[in-house]
Amino acid sequence: ERMRYSFLDNLDTDTWVITAGQRLSRALGEEHTRRQRARGLQVWERAHILPWAAWLQACWEASTETTTDAPPVLLSGAQERTLWERVIAESEQANALLQVAATARIAQEAWRLMHERRLSLAAVSEAGSGDTRAYAAWAQRFAAWSDGKGWLDAARLPDRLAPAMAAGHVPLPRRLFLAGFDELSPQQAALLQAVTAAGCEVRETPPQAYAAAPARIECVSGDQELQWLARWARARLERDAGARIGIVVPDLAARRATL
Repeated sequence: ERMRYSFLDNLDTDTWVITAGQRLSRALGEEHTRRQRARGLQVWERAHILPWAAWLQACWEASTETTTDAPPVLLSGAQERTLWERVIAESEQANALLQVAATARIAQEAWRLMHERRLSLAAVSEAGSGDTRAYAAWAQRFAAWSDGKGWLDAARLPDRLAPAMAAGHVPLPRRLFLAGFDELSPQQAALLQAVTAAGCEVRETPPQAYAAAPARIECVSGDQELQWLARWARARLERDAGARIGIVVPDLAARRATL
């Protein structure tokens, strides 16, 4: 079915759309383009449709915050990962770890979730588990190292932006539409309160309602399953060449060539 986001028909340079993820941002951009072409337009203003993380980065780059002489440098995801790897590699637990890089990815995700949910590092450290105590020690080292070098990570970026937004140091559009957010984290809610305080209207768009007709097909083998799936997808495309079809395959990496 075609996307039913009605606000796509009324976007302008002062109305932005912020999505929960990259995939929805791309899909909405494509749908906006389709609708403009359907109206017979050949030229139009590019819609501002950004995933949450990209929007935060854009806000940081446009910020005119002057509370410090030298604003911190925002680290990229790869730079953050490298710092986590170094912190873990130099810790006393390093010799017991088989994969420092994998551990760094988990620690980086835990750091993001901790800030999203407003969990204190002290509470995490007192959780009682040896793993959580090790993580807390790494996190303390990560924060101290970042602060000492004048670096800012993505997990703490919303907390840095919120007061700057409320004070008018971040250019904001007149209206923001939120798309694809099932639930706002406490950190996201606080940031959006600052956006509202700065005079920007924030609207949450309800999830789309689709009429679903689920069906279960029993196959005798994995190959038969893929063949049935391919025929089903082809039949849908023959009925509507512009249809959007999503296919979930648990072991896609191993079966992509066959598909």
